[in-house]
Amino acid sequence: MKREFLQRNQPSQNILERNGFEKEGYFKEDFFAKGQFHDSILYTLINQNDKNWIRE
Repeated sequence: MKREFLQRNQPSQNILERNGFEKEGYFKEDFFAKGQFHDSILYTLINQNDKNWIRE
């Protein structure tokens, strides 16, 4: 599972970290809104114990 949000959104970052998400990436000026570019952060959650999604 992944979640990407604007760097300035600290409440989202706090919720994700409390729920086991890990910071995977930081993207500089990759989102354009209201006439300016913004940085974003990518968080992921991988359940290593659940292999049901892997197709062999």
